[in-house]
Amino acid sequence: MINAATNNCSRTGVPSKRPRKIHELKFVSWNIHDIRTSNEGLKSSMDDFMELLNKNDVFCLQETKEPVKIAGFRCFNSNRKFSKSGGVCIGVRNDISKGVISVNTGCCDDIVAVKFKKGFFATTADTVLLNVYDSPSNSSFKQNNLEDFSTLDKASEILNRLPPDTEVILMGDFNARTGVEPDFNDPHFDPSSTYQNDLDNIMQHVPTRSNKDPKLNSNGKPFIEFIIILNGRTLGDVYGDITCLKYNGCSVVDYICTSANINNNVMSMKVGEFSHLSDHYPLLMSLKLGKLSIQSSSLPSFGDAPSAWKWKRNAANMNSSSAYLDAQNEPQFVESVRNLLEANISGEDDV
Repeated sequence: MINAATNNCSRTGVPSKRPRKIHELKFVSWNIHDIRTSNEGLKSSMDDFMELLNKNDVFCLQETKEPVKIAGFRCFNSNRKFSKSGGVCIGVRNDISKGVISVNTGCCDDIVAVKFKKGFFATTADTVLLNVYDSPSNSSFKQNNLEDFSTLDKASEILNRLPPDTEVILMGDFNARTGVEPDFNDPHFDPSSTYQNDLDNIMQHVPTRSNKDPKLNSNGKPFIEFIIILNGRTLGDVYGDITCLKYNGCSVVDYICTSANINNNVMSMKVGEFSHLSDHYPLLMSLKLGKLSIQSSSLPSFGDAPSAWKWKRNAANMNSSSAYLDAQNEPQFVESVRNLLEANISGEDDV
């Protein structure tokens, strides 16, 4: 963990002067289906859009369709040169942007990448973040721009150029329906190295992936050959919630993935709330900074959990079920639950 200070932002996007300690980085990945609306103008001028972005340190937007500028963030854009579709943007909060540099993605307009420098963020390795938009295989863009190498091929090429000790975060809309096919791969795989033994040890502690979308499509098979998918196996999204909702159905096509080692620092990943601003849900991730280690001596001491309530059908407990329900309506109980749900917990210091 580090003690660097950053600033909170107001809903208008202008940073406030109140510093906070960084113990983690908060990310949001979202296919926004155009930065503009047909009748309300730029989404970046809307309070609910900016409120979501300002709750995070880093955002990855897909299908922006033009370069994005967001107050309070340094933006890295990539847009298709001969098409008004697509477009990707990474935004990094201004007060941590000195620790982030652009990564060359070659000639691929559908990928934008940045590197989080280990010296600035006090991590054990540099971390590269890739934001990807891969169009549907039957889209007009794909049909009119047939290439020898797919977007995923180009992403793989970028990963293969990275030094072996680089950690990787991969976010975006991949239009890949993966079902529950096993993924357990890593960009630095080398069967001749001892690294594979370390990877095998890590994988023993990675839960089996769940998915509410059972379908596997043509984009799905090559996608699962990348790195560890967080969807469906991470605190906050253990069931693999739907990420895209359209008139003709729903699917899981938006993902957050990590390399093996940094997976241990993922505190949570969840699918956010649906909005009128897009037909995709935002994906949210919290990443612990520094090397995670919990010493047993530092853990608090807890008493035994209360035993489960046993429902009894006798004279003394004939109304036990109704009494249980009545207790949940008590003002003190309702207030306690409300306070818990509304609590702003960003790290262990807030618990």
